[in-house]
Amino acid sequence: MPKKEIFIRYVLFIVGLWFCSVGISFATKAELGVSPISGVPYVLSIGLPLSMGTFTFIFNMLFVIAQMVLLGKEYEKIQILQIFVLIIFGYFIDLSLWMLSVFNLTSYPQKLIFLLIGCVVLAFGISLQVTANVLILSGEALIKVIAAKLKREFGVVKVFFDTTMVMITTITSFGIFHKLIGVREGTLIAAFSVGFIVRFFNKRLAFINRRLQDK
Repeated sequence: MPKKEIFIRYVLFIVGLWFCSVGISFATKAELGVSPISGVPYVLSIGLPLSMGTFTFIFNMLFVIAQMVLLGKEYEKIQILQIFVLIIFGYFIDLSLWMLSVFNLTSYPQKLIFLLIGCVVLAFGISLQVTANVLILSGEALIKVIAAKLKREFGVVKVFFDTTMVMITTITSFGIFHKLIGVREGTLIAAFSVGFIVRFFNKRLAFINRRLQDK
Protein backbone atom coordinates (compact mmCIF):
# COMPACT_ATOMS: atom_id res chain seq x y z
CA MET A 1 0.00 0.00 0.00
CA PRO A 2 1.50 3.40 -1.00
CA LYS A 3 2.56 5.67 1.87
CA LYS A 4 0.17 8.40 0.75
CA GLU A 5 -2.76 6.01 0.91
CA ILE A 6 -1.69 4.75 4.34
CA PHE A 7 -1.47 8.33 5.60
CA ILE A 8 -4.94 9.22 4.29
CA ARG A 9 -6.44 6.08 5.80
CA TYR A 10 -4.99 6.82 9.23
CA VAL A 11 -6.25 10.40 9.03
CA LEU A 12 -9.71 9.01 8.25
CA PHE A 13 -9.41 6.70 11.22
CA ILE A 14 -8.48 9.47 13.68
CA VAL A 15 -11.30 11.66 12.36
CA GLY A 16 -13.67 8.73 12.77
CA LEU A 17 -12.41 8.24 16.32
CA TRP A 18 -13.22 11.85 17.16
CA PHE A 19 -16.70 11.60 15.64
CA CYS A 20 -17.38 8.47 17.70
CA SER A 21 -16.41 10.24 20.92
CA VAL A 22 -18.57 13.25 20.06
CA GLY A 23 -21.52 11.00 19.23
CA ILE A 24 -21.20 9.20 22.55
CA SER A 25 -20.97 12.51 24.38
CA PHE A 26 -24.08 13.90 22.68
CA ALA A 27 -26.06 10.83 23.70
CA THR A 28 -24.69 11.01 27.24
CA LYS A 29 -25.53 14.71 27.53
CA ALA A 30 -29.11 13.98 26.44
CA GLU A 31 -29.62 11.98 29.66
CA LEU A 32 -32.10 9.69 27.92
CA GLY A 33 -29.83 6.68 28.24
CA VAL A 34 -26.28 6.36 26.94
CA SER A 35 -25.24 4.48 23.82
CA PRO A 36 -25.16 0.71 24.39
CA ILE A 37 -21.40 0.27 24.16
CA SER A 38 -20.89 3.11 26.67
CA GLY A 39 -23.41 1.83 29.20
CA VAL A 40 -21.07 0.00 31.56
CA PRO A 41 -18.38 2.76 31.57
CA TYR A 42 -21.09 5.34 32.25
CA VAL A 43 -22.63 3.40 35.13
CA LEU A 44 -19.23 2.77 36.72
CA SER A 45 -18.18 6.43 36.33
CA ILE A 46 -21.20 7.56 38.36
CA GLY A 47 -20.27 5.74 41.53
CA LEU A 48 -16.50 5.46 41.28
CA PRO A 49 -13.80 8.19 41.20
CA LEU A 50 -12.74 7.61 37.61
CA SER A 51 -13.91 9.39 34.46
CA MET A 52 -16.11 7.86 31.80
CA GLY A 53 -13.17 8.01 29.40
CA THR A 54 -11.03 5.98 31.79
CA PHE A 55 -13.68 3.32 32.27
CA THR A 56 -14.21 3.23 28.51
CA PHE A 57 -10.54 2.28 28.12
CA ILE A 58 -10.75 -0.43 30.77
CA PHE A 59 -14.00 -1.94 29.44
CA ASN A 60 -12.82 -1.92 25.83
CA MET A 61 -9.69 -3.81 26.77
CA LEU A 62 -12.00 -6.80 27.27
CA PHE A 63 -12.96 -6.51 23.60
CA VAL A 64 -9.29 -6.60 22.61
CA ILE A 65 -8.83 -9.81 24.59
CA ALA A 66 -11.98 -11.30 23.00
CA GLN A 67 -10.56 -10.62 19.52
CA MET A 68 -7.34 -12.41 20.42
CA VAL A 69 -9.30 -15.43 21.65
CA LEU A 70 -11.56 -15.61 18.58
CA LEU A 71 -8.80 -15.10 16.02
CA GLY A 72 -6.01 -17.02 17.73
CA LYS A 73 -3.01 -17.18 15.42
CA GLU A 74 -4.91 -15.10 12.84
CA TYR A 75 -4.80 -12.07 15.12
CA GLU A 76 -2.69 -9.41 13.40
CA LYS A 77 0.03 -7.94 15.61
CA ILE A 78 -0.69 -4.44 14.30
CA GLN A 79 -4.08 -4.62 16.03
CA ILE A 80 -2.22 -4.34 19.34
CA LEU A 81 -2.24 -0.63 18.46
CA GLN A 82 -5.90 -0.72 19.47
CA ILE A 83 -4.65 -0.34 23.04
CA PHE A 84 -3.01 3.00 22.23
CA VAL A 85 -6.10 4.01 20.26
CA LEU A 86 -8.23 3.33 23.33
CA ILE A 87 -6.09 5.71 25.36
CA ILE A 88 -6.73 8.45 22.78
CA PHE A 89 -10.41 7.56 22.58
CA GLY A 90 -10.84 7.80 26.35
CA TYR A 91 -9.27 11.25 26.26
CA PHE A 92 -11.51 12.27 23.33
CA ILE A 93 -14.61 11.22 25.29
CA ASP A 94 -13.64 13.23 28.37
CA LEU A 95 -12.75 16.22 26.18
CA SER A 96 -15.99 16.16 24.18
CA LEU A 97 -18.05 15.74 27.38
CA TRP A 98 -16.31 18.82 28.74
CA MET A 99 -17.03 20.75 25.54
CA LEU A 100 -20.72 19.88 25.69
CA SER A 101 -20.98 20.79 29.36
CA VAL A 102 -21.86 24.36 28.33
CA PHE A 103 -25.26 23.15 27.10
CA ASN A 104 -28.13 23.09 29.58
CA LEU A 105 -30.88 20.86 28.22
CA THR A 106 -34.14 21.57 30.03
CA SER A 107 -36.81 20.13 27.75
CA TYR A 108 -37.46 16.64 26.44
CA PRO A 109 -37.40 17.75 22.75
CA GLN A 110 -33.93 19.27 23.28
CA LYS A 111 -32.69 16.05 24.84
CA LEU A 112 -34.23 13.98 22.04
CA ILE A 113 -32.50 16.12 19.41
CA PHE A 114 -29.16 15.64 21.19
CA LEU A 115 -29.75 11.91 21.32
CA LEU A 116 -30.54 11.67 17.61
CA ILE A 117 -27.53 13.81 16.73
CA GLY A 118 -25.42 11.49 18.86
CA CYS A 119 -26.67 8.38 17.05
CA VAL A 120 -25.96 9.83 13.61
CA VAL A 121 -22.53 11.21 14.57
CA LEU A 122 -21.53 7.94 16.25
CA ALA A 123 -22.61 5.91 13.22
CA PHE A 124 -20.69 8.24 10.90
CA GLY A 125 -17.55 7.87 13.01
CA ILE A 126 -17.85 4.09 12.97
CA SER A 127 -18.32 4.08 9.20
CA LEU A 128 -15.24 6.27 8.71
CA GLN A 129 -13.20 3.79 10.68
CA VAL A 130 -14.54 0.85 8.69
CA THR A 131 -13.76 2.73 5.47
CA ALA A 132 -10.24 3.59 6.62
CA ASN A 133 -9.61 -0.14 7.07
CA VAL A 134 -6.39 0.26 9.07
CA LEU A 135 -7.32 0.12 12.73
CA ILE A 136 -10.71 0.21 14.35
CA LEU A 137 -12.05 0.71 17.86
CA SER A 138 -12.00 -2.50 19.83
CA GLY A 139 -15.79 -2.75 20.08
CA GLU A 140 -16.31 -2.35 16.36
CA ALA A 141 -13.25 -4.52 15.69
CA LEU A 142 -14.84 -7.32 17.70
CA ILE A 143 -18.08 -6.89 15.76
CA LYS A 144 -16.09 -7.10 12.53
CA VAL A 145 -14.45 -10.34 13.69
CA ILE A 146 -17.80 -11.83 14.70
CA ALA A 147 -19.38 -10.74 11.40
CA ALA A 148 -16.55 -12.43 9.46
CA LYS A 149 -16.83 -15.61 11.52
CA LEU A 150 -20.60 -15.78 11.07
CA LYS A 151 -20.49 -14.44 7.49
CA ARG A 152 -22.99 -11.71 8.28
CA GLU A 153 -23.10 -8.01 7.39
CA PHE A 154 -21.34 -5.69 9.84
CA GLY A 155 -24.37 -3.47 10.45
CA VAL A 156 -26.63 -6.42 11.27
CA VAL A 157 -24.17 -7.85 13.80
CA LYS A 158 -23.80 -4.34 15.25
CA VAL A 159 -27.49 -4.29 16.15
CA PHE A 160 -27.29 -7.62 18.01
CA PHE A 161 -24.03 -6.59 19.71
CA ASP A 162 -25.53 -3.34 20.97
CA THR A 163 -28.58 -5.17 22.29
CA THR A 164 -26.27 -7.44 24.28
CA MET A 165 -24.45 -4.41 25.69
CA VAL A 166 -27.77 -3.01 26.91
CA MET A 167 -28.42 -6.24 28.80
CA ILE A 168 -24.95 -6.17 30.41
CA THR A 169 -25.40 -2.51 31.41
CA THR A 170 -28.73 -3.32 33.03
CA ILE A 171 -27.21 -6.18 35.03
CA THR A 172 -24.26 -4.01 36.09
CA SER A 173 -26.54 -1.15 37.14
CA PHE A 174 -28.77 -3.30 39.32
CA GLY A 175 -25.77 -5.19 40.67
CA ILE A 176 -24.03 -2.02 41.91
CA PHE A 177 -26.79 0.51 42.58
CA HIS A 178 -29.86 -1.77 42.87
CA LYS A 179 -31.63 0.40 40.32
CA LEU A 180 -31.54 1.09 36.61
CA ILE A 181 -29.04 3.78 35.56
CA GLY A 182 -27.99 4.81 32.06
CA VAL A 183 -30.59 2.70 30.26
CA ARG A 184 -33.66 4.48 28.99
CA GLU A 185 -35.54 4.92 25.76
CA GLY A 186 -32.49 6.60 24.24
CA THR A 187 -30.41 3.49 24.78
CA LEU A 188 -32.92 1.36 22.91
CA ILE A 189 -33.16 3.90 20.11
CA ALA A 190 -29.38 3.82 19.73
CA ALA A 191 -29.25 0.02 19.97
CA PHE A 192 -31.69 -0.45 17.11
CA SER A 193 -30.69 2.51 14.94
CA VAL A 194 -26.90 3.01 14.94
CA GLY A 195 -26.18 -0.27 13.14
CA PHE A 196 -28.60 0.56 10.34
CA ILE A 197 -27.25 4.12 10.07
CA VAL A 198 -23.76 2.61 9.77
CA ARG A 199 -25.01 0.52 6.85
CA PHE A 200 -26.34 3.70 5.23
CA PHE A 201 -23.02 5.54 5.62
CA ASN A 202 -20.96 2.51 4.55
CA LYS A 203 -22.69 2.50 1.17
CA ARG A 204 -22.22 6.26 0.74
CA LEU A 205 -18.54 6.19 1.72
CA ALA A 206 -17.62 3.23 -0.46
CA PHE A 207 -16.33 5.66 -3.11
CA ILE A 208 -13.44 6.62 -0.80
CA ASN A 209 -11.96 3.14 -0.95
CA ARG A 210 -12.37 3.04 -4.71
CA ARG A 211 -10.59 6.36 -5.19
CA LEU A 212 -7.74 5.43 -2.84
CA GLN A 213 -7.23 2.12 -4.59
CA ASP A 214 -7.25 3.78 -8.01
CA LYS A 215 -4.39 6.10 -7.09
